[in-house]
Amino acid sequence: GDVLPTKVVTYDALTAGAWVLTDVDGAGTSLGELQLNNADGAEATINWRRATQYDSYVEDRSDLGKDRPLSVLGRDGRMWTYSAHDHTVIRPVDGTAFLEVRVDGVDEKTFESFVASLGTVTPEKWAATATAAGLG
Repeated sequence: GDVLPTKVVTYDALTAGAWVLTDVDGAGTSLGELQLNNADGAEATINWRRATQYDSYVEDRSDLGKDRPLSVLGRDGRMWTYSAHDHTVIRPVDGTAFLEVRVDGVDEKTFESFVASLGTVTPEKWAATATAAGLG
């Protein structure tokens, strides 16, 4: 099936108060984006894209240099660094889509912690979270 925000939103991060869900685009589709911000001004973007786009995104990110493995929702993703405070990781294709998680404004350790906090939620929990954020 499609990788939807209902399967990938970081419910723990959203409810911990460290990150606030600020925008949702494409919920319920195989192409979309979640944006979250924290009190320090960092911005996290979680994109889900069509599987057919995976190779081109990996090729594009490879221009940043050598990647390294980083686990994303139980699968080995490929992580790149834009700068000391801007990192991205691409999770392999799962069904008809893949994920990219990018956080700008945090160091590498904080980025890794953010990615480690990602989890899955039910559609009902997602709907309640989005509604509470004023985005439902």
